[in-house]
Amino acid sequence: MARVGAYVTVEVDGEQYRLSPHEMPGEIEWRIDFIRWLISRALHQVSALPRTQRMKALIKIEDELIHRTNLHPIEARAVIGGTLWALQDLPEDEMWALERAKPLFEARVRSEGEALMSRYLALVQHYGRRKGPESLERNPDAGPAEPSDWNWSVFLDW
Repeated sequence: MARVGAYVTVEVDGEQYRLSPHEMPGEIEWRIDFIRWLISRALHQVSALPRTQRMKALIKIEDELIHRTNLHPIEARAVIGGTLWALQDLPEDEMWALERAKPLFEARVRSEGEALMSRYLALVQHYGRRKGPESLERNPDAGPAEPSDWNWSVFLDW
């Protein structure tokens, strides 16, 4: 975002926050944890599939990460690459064990995802610039608040 100077708008508890195009302190560490979480989630989604269907499923996941969740294409490719790397190291019998433990894994993924979202939204609230009615009073030509660029709950549901 910094290269193109684009600002991102994020909604937290009904409030709009405008973020600088530069990383917030702690955002890089958060993003690394987020990518790891996405890899874990993608791995579980494809591990029980027959080998012949895994690449097609990973291509679909990459497309969803880019188009449905607005993840940057480079980050989406990192998720798919990490998932492929993990699949190569996972013996076939362990893949079926993952499928048997699906309810436990899904609960863990949801819990970790919610913790990641909370961590990010705390960064937004601390480092973002709040966009409320007072910003319209100072700049009447700004118009109404823009819709949020990010809907983090979508990551829990894809």
